Amino acid sequence: FSANSMTIDTGTLSGTGILNINKALNVNSGSVVADGTFSANSMTIDTGTLSGTGILNINKALNVNSGSVVADGTFSANSMTIDTGTLSGTGSIETKAGLNNLSGSISPGNLKDSISSIKIIGNLNQGLSSKIIIDASPEKVDLLSVTGNTNLKGSLSIKSGTTKKYSGNSQYELIKTNNLTGKFNDLFIEDPSNFGHLIHKVNYENNIVSWELHNPVYKNLTASKKGKLVAESIDSFSRISSKDFQMILDDINYLSSNAKVDKALSALVPNVKTASLIMLHNLYMDEYEIKEGFFIDYRNVDGNLNNNYLNNKIKNLAYRYKEFSVSLGKLTGQISSSLDKDIFDSNAYSFKYEKNLSRFNYSVFFNKIKNDTKTIGTYLIEDNSYRRNKKVKSSSDGFGIKITGLNSMTSLDIYYGIEAFYGKLNFNSFKESINNSESHNIYRDINFNKISPYFLLRKRVDLKNGNLKLSVKLSRHNLSSNNEVFLTKLDAATEYLKMDNPVYIDKFNERSLSVAYTSKNNIYMSLNYQDKGGIKVKRFGFGILIN
Repeated sequence: FSANSMTIDTGTLSGTGILNINKALNVNSGSVVADGTFSANSMTIDTGTLSGTGILNINKALNVNSGSVVADGTFSANSMTIDTGTLSGTGSIETKAGLNNLSGSISPGNLKDSISSIKIIGNLNQGLSSKIIIDASPEKVDLLSVTGNTNLKGSLSIKSGTTKKYSGNSQYELIKTNNLTGKFNDLFIEDPSNFGHLIHKVNYENNIVSWELHNPVYKNLTASKKGKLVAESIDSFSRISSKDFQMILDDINYLSSNAKVDKALSALVPNVKTASLIMLHNLYMDEYEIKEGFFIDYRNVDGNLNNNYLNNKIKNLAYRYKEFSVSLGKLTGQISSSLDKDIFDSNAYSFKYEKNLSRFNYSVFFNKIKNDTKTIGTYLIEDNSYRRNKKVKSSSDGFGIKITGLNSMTSLDIYYGIEAFYGKLNFNSFKESINNSESHNIYRDINFNKISPYFLLRKRVDLKNGNLKLSVKLSRHNLSSNNEVFLTKLDAATEYLKMDNPVYIDKFNERSLSVAYTSKNNIYMSLNYQDKGGIKVKRFGFGILIN
């Protein structure tokens, strides 16, 4: 099919055959669908549309006023000018004298493939009012390929039609050219809510225009002291974070409020339940009611401390000879919170010297506990969870003194006194990982102390085959410690972050009831129940006395 010239006003010209127009092909408000082989000397598109998957050859100029060109095939022209129209498609367009985009838009892809690539064979010159529109998803973006020179002006517009999360530290190539000059004057993000807190940047290097997504400056999203410290640390390495840590940041980047970001960042800091470790040391330091001999002691510990649930067992073997006693103990069990569970396997040692005088007695003692702790937990960001593992080796040493006064009646003993000790908790090693991203941690020694006045009533009952002792004890524990100070390096950090947190151990009262039986042949048995500020201790003992 051929003609000298052709004008399409409101109709449609389409076909898969051959069309040859000797002079001008003008499209006013109609459309041309070139799925075959079409040619013309020149072509002007006013408000109409040129599209097709075939071959289009324009000998001279192809002018697009306010219409559109969808080049899904192989299009060529000596020159091409886009006034306020649009160029899109998935094919190629070749221009010998170059493509001038004055105030129009270039957007790779079509209705079927919104994210695709288009190739310009020749030079591209962008005007001050021109625009390049890029469709994007986390997996891929549009690509504009230019074989010649590209001179950029105007604006770059990026739109995302997906609610999938983009990752920080991502880079997407948008334009590849043989020689790049100029830069975009403006960057427009058409769907900013789809990118969370991410920061957009356009990069111009090696004749490639790329779009980069950076993690935000987390310091600007936090308000609490702890949150800001963690944020500043992460800001120092967020551009080089590991893949595993970046997965965590990607979820944080999409939190709906700064307060939630602050909370999530603060939760990245390790937690070793220091108060619970100090309390376990305090529980182990309970004394024994025997004189010379061997004693086996079993305790079950159950209760809540600072929203941490303690469920531990203490097994102890003690021996006393005259004023000296020694014991070996084993602590097992767990300390649990809503997000993790610390599993304990600890060994304990105790030495004591006790001296009985006429009206009072005193004792000095030393305790040491070596803790081997493994933690299985969860780091939670709203509905997304990550595995959190810890391995901690720690030990606590305590030195104390106990002074007791005694008033004895016919069958009733009244004890009163005070106990004081000083202890130190130190961490030999501390390893933690969240989503396989490791942190490096150094904990400084934590000093703790206790002063406990107490009062005890004991009723003695003589039986045919031995004697029975019924006891009631009341005590006030003033347990305290200095702050928890530790250094941590999260993921790829090069400098340690220093944290200084108070250790919350409240003063608490102790109430205990006990029954002890000693047979005439020196067999000793005891039952004891203690309530220490909500922590319940059930205790059973069995011993053989020497005297």
